[in-house]
Amino acid sequence: TIPLAIRKAIVHRQLRRDKEQLQQTLTRSMGELAEMNRRLESSVGRLEDMARTDDLTGLTNRRWLNRTLEERWAESDRHELELGFLMIDLDGFKGLNDTLGHHRGDEVLRSLGALLAETCREIDVPARYGGDEFCVLLPHADLQATIAVGRRIAERFEAATVEWGLTESQIGISIGVAQRGVSGAGSPEELICHADEA
Repeated sequence: TIPLAIRKAIVHRQLRRDKEQLQQTLTRSMGELAEMNRRLESSVGRLEDMARTDDLTGLTNRRWLNRTLEERWAESDRHELELGFLMIDLDGFKGLNDTLGHHRGDEVLRSLGALLAETCREIDVPARYGGDEFCVLLPHADLQATIAVGRRIAERFEAATVEWGLTESQIGISIGVAQRGVSGAGSPEELICHADEA
């Protein structure tokens, strides 16, 4: 019985050592898996940011704006909430690009993007619509609030052009205002059209 007990003790000790090694391997693998998940989540977050952000200005891009507008439109329908929209166009931008170069034009677009981000309310969605066109989606904004944001943008733009070293003859801004309840838009696309026409 002694050799049998010794063999049993040796096997038992070997099993315990194997179990400890497996436990260490499992703990190490779980740690590596957690690190891989963290990296993957970080990559997904960066990809989501890239998918919704305009590279040049850092504002929301047109595709993400359309998606957000659809969501806000549905919310406006469901809860009878106000919804405003501004379409912003840089006047004389092509001439500025032609005379001062595209690099200078890009600086102006970036600066306008920063100005919009600083000027709008936290709930608003400033976006680059395309080229030298920008827009702002204003959830829960009645006509007066929508106009007030448009005026504030125009005033800050006028002051900023001096800081940018530009004159009124080189660059200007046009802002069209649309408000769902006032313009009678029947769809998100119509709201954009009304602001563009204005």
